[in-house]
This record gives sequence, C-alpha cells and structure tokens, in this order.
Amino acid sequence: EGVVATARAEERRVTLVGFALSAAFLLAAAAAVLLPPAMRLDAWLPLHLALAGAAGVAIGTLLPFFTAALTASAPADRRLRAGAVGFLAVGAALVAMGVAGGLRPMAVAGGITYLVGLAAVGTAAASPFRRSLSSRGRILLASAAIALGDVIVGVSLATLFLAGQPDVV
Repeated sequence: EGVVATARAEERRVTLVGFALSAAFLLAAAAAVLLPPAMRLDAWLPLHLALAGAAGVAIGTLLPFFTAALTASAPADRRLRAGAVGFLAVGAALVAMGVAGGLRPMAVAGGITYLVGLAAVGTAAASPFRRSLSSRGRILLASAAIALGDVIVGVSLATLFLAGQPDVV
C-alpha cells in the first residue's frame, strides 16, 4: 500500500506542477496586457502566453489522464508526462522571449522544443490505448491523434515562419 501511496503522490506532483506552470503563463499573459502595445506586439504576446503557454501546458498535463479514463486503464508513466509538460512550458517561454526580444533563433528553438513536448504528450496520451480492453479505443485514439496532429501542423508552420520560411503562411 505504501508503494501505491507514493505513486499517487508522484502523479499528483506532476499534475500540480503542470497546473502551477499553466497558472504562471496565465498571470504572465495578464501582465503582458499592461505592457505598451509595441512591447507586447499588439495582442500577440498576451495571446501566445495564454494559448500556447497556459492552455497548452494545461492540456498537456491533463490529456494523458483523459485518455486513461476513457480507456479504463492506467495513465502513461509520470516521467513521460512530466517531460511533456516541461518541454511545452520551456518551448512556449522560449518562443515568447525570442519573438518579443527579436531573437529568431531562440524563438525557433522554442518552437522545436514545443513540438517535442507535443510529441511526448501524444505518446503519453496514446499509451493507455495499448493496454485498453475497450473496443472503442481505435476511434478515441484516432480522434485524439487528429486533434493533436492539427496542433502539431500549426506549431510547425509557425516555427517554419519564424525560421525564415514565410512561404509556409
């Protein structure tokens, strides 16, 4: 029973850290609204911090639990989920700092880091489907893969744009 309690505490820790990071991005977005328009790049910085930062990290934190609940199986390993959340948070922060500071290489590195985080979220979200006894697993997995794929395409296009490939837009 002590092993189960320790595992649950570690699960909660990953979730709490994800939520804390998400809240920090949301607070940063609110603070960015107060900056002069030129510094916040009109609405871009607050929106990036709120959507890529706060929402992206929150979704990355919860999606593996959502798929685990739908398939009635255990979520992916906490280290994979923690890594996914970390890559998303670092990637979103690097993009924000790179774009706001005019440092394109930093922004591109952030976009790539965010993509690694999305791949890790996808792996963590798909993990329960491999262990599931549910017959609806294929439809749920396809739905989650399509949704995550859409985000990956959008982030890839934005990263390519930042990397000096304006034709992608």
